[in-house]
Amino acid sequence: MDSEFHYYITGFLAERAGFTESEAATIAYASDYVDYNCQAYEIKKKWGDSDGYCNEISQTMDIKKPRSERIHIYPLFHFVPGDPHADSAKRCDGKTHPLNTTPNSAKANIMIDAALSGEITGSDDKQLLHTIGIATHAYVDTWAHQNFIGIEDDFNQIGRDPKPNIGHADAGYSPDIPCLIWEDERLINPLIDNRERFIEAGMALFGKYLQFNEHRKIAARCTVAQMEGELADLLGYSSKASSMELNRFNRYGRYKQKIRFLEEFDPDKWWHQAVRHESSSYFWKVPKEQTQWFLFQEAVKKHVSFTLELIKPELEAAGIDVG
Repeated sequence: MDSEFHYYITGFLAERAGFTESEAATIAYASDYVDYNCQAYEIKKKWGDSDGYCNEISQTMDIKKPRSERIHIYPLFHFVPGDPHADSAKRCDGKTHPLNTTPNSAKANIMIDAALSGEITGSDDKQLLHTIGIATHAYVDTWAHQNFIGIEDDFNQIGRDPKPNIGHADAGYSPDIPCLIWEDERLINPLIDNRERFIEAGMALFGKYLQFNEHRKIAARCTVAQMEGELADLLGYSSKASSMELNRFNRYGRYKQKIRFLEEFDPDKWWHQAVRHESSSYFWKVPKEQTQWFLFQEAVKKHVSFTLELIKPELEAAGIDVG
């Protein structure tokens, strides 16, 4: 998925499920920022400090990174392993893989439930919304990225595309675009309608958010039935690639009309609020604990720790030693 779902739809679902506009905006930004947190930094308080704060990335487009580094990114944030024998995973060649991503999998549910319950965050409530946003990203991607795995493997190959077989590289952006109709020739049922996948993901996420706010004794702003209609209307109709850009333009118009509390996504917002760049060094503008960027980065580290342990059996089944 891209910013359309990770930011706009996520924010919409969160607010309608009972989160305040401010809370929903933080969850949505954290969810989308997972895809933009692709640079490691060392940030210091002042000149002369020997050590600074180092963040951990949650996305990379550098396929040349060592496999050990990619293992700490793709399967944890974008391709959470699911049920390799799920009906939706049946392929023409009969292949299965222990790391195959399948929608709404048991491990993905454990992950997002742990984020919502505060288990991942621990005692630091200031990171709770950021942790929810990060887990939201990984959870809904189990629909968009189903039948791909987060390592380089021939299992991901579609046709004779020469690109490295990492994730859905061979499918390009097709799995991430709302309402796009495309084909995955590996599958017994190759015709894919992303609108169906994304609505299913959205309703599952809405249910998670509803449950969280019920525990807080906060009422939702719409029922499940109402949300089904609102989400379908917001996304619009399915289309093939020929009319993809026109439909995207129309969807963004609806987002601006229906989700007015969300400003246009700026991937540099939290970074610029927190950090200044001088020469070749980076420094905090204010105490780091007061910044959204720091809270997000701490949540990333906790997500990595929790989810890596969670999917360790699947990684080991795939022959990957994570120590």
